Amino acid sequence: MFPRLLIALIVVIAVFAVMRSARARLGARRPRVLDAKTVQCERCEVYLPRNEAVVRDGQHYCCEAHAQERDPKP
Repeated sequence: MFPRLLIALIVVIAVFAVMRSARARLGARRPRVLDAKTVQCERCEVYLPRNEAVVRDGQHYCCEAHAQERDPKP
């Protein structure tokens, strides 16, 4: 009984190792392309999607508070 349990455990570990390796290889093949529609906050210089930015006088900000401050960059 013990040898069967040991063999089953080894098989399960091997299957998980193969699945993890395959998933890592598939993830490595995907090109990581940044969305070209990003903008930079004029206040803190954080990049964010254009559709999430707050726009004031043609300038992009990451939040309403930064848009209201309009101070020079820190």
